[in-house]
Amino acid sequence: MLYWYSITLRSLGKMEEAIEYSTKALSLDPLYPVIIVGHAGNFSHAGKMKEAKQVLDNYQLTLDGFYPYYFVKAYYYINLSDYRSALKEFIKCDSISPNVKSVKYNLLYCQAKLGNTDIVKKHLKTVSPVAKNYVELAVIYAGLGDKDNCLKYLEKGVEEGMVPIYLKVSPLFKFLHSDARFQALLEKLGLNLPI
Repeated sequence: MLYWYSITLRSLGKMEEAIEYSTKALSLDPLYPVIIVGHAGNFSHAGKMKEAKQVLDNYQLTLDGFYPYYFVKAYYYINLSDYRSALKEFIKCDSISPNVKSVKYNLLYCQAKLGNTDIVKKHLKTVSPVAKNYVELAVIYAGLGDKDNCLKYLEKGVEEGMVPIYLKVSPLFKFLHSDARFQALLEKLGLNLPI
C-alpha cells in the first residue's frame, strides 16, 4: 500500500513525499522488485540522480532479467539526456519482453532524440491515429520535438482517457512545460498544482 501511494504521489508531482513513502515501502520489503524499481524511478523523476543510480547499482544483480528494471534505468538516462544509454536499456527491455508496446515507442523516442528520424518517421506512417495509439504518437512526436503534434495527441488522449503515465513529471514532456496548452491539459486532469 505504501508503494502504490508513493506512485500516486509521483503522478501528482509530489516527489519528496513519493520518495518518503517508497523508502518506507522498501524498508518493509527490501527485495520486492516492483518496489525497488519504483523507488529508483521516484529518485530519477525527482532529479536525485545520485540516489537513483545507487538504487539501480545496488540491485543490478538481483533484478537482472526483470524488464521493468531496464525500463526505469532507461528513464534514469533520459533524465540525464543520455539518449544513447537510454536506447541501450530499452533494447534490453525489448529483448526480455518483446510484446510491451510502451518499450517500443520509448525506444523510438530515443531514436528520434539521437537524430535517427528516418526510422521514426517510417514507423509513424504505420501508426493509425486512433485512441489506443494516442500515447504512442504523443511520445514519438515528443522525441521529434514536434510540439504541435505531441500536444494534439495528448489533448486527444485526455479526451479519451488515454494519458501518458506520470505526465506531469515525465522527462519526455519537459519541453512542453512552458506551453499554455500543456498547462491547460494538466489543469483538466487536476494536475496543475505546483510541484
